[in-house]
Amino acid sequence: APRRVQKRSIAPLLAIAASPECALCKYVISYLDNVIQNNKSEAAIEAALDQVCKILPGALQDKCKQFVKIYGPVLPQLLIHYG
Repeated sequence: APRRVQKRSIAPLLAIAASPECALCKYVISYLDNVIQNNKSEAAIEAALDQVCKILPGALQDKCKQFVKIYGPVLPQLLIHYG
């Protein structure tokens, strides 16, 4: 089922992404940007979000899934904002 994009502020995500300990955040955003390239539609972003955690080592998959669950709704806004 497609995720419903909620209109939340991206400011908290920007603060987290700017922190030096957020390598996972930067990885997810970089992966999405590389995979979707010029197709920044919600469907393309959702498809990439479904795949991003699957390619990580097992130890990181749970953290990645938690990140996507929490911030997934604002990631399309972030990519469009910076894309």
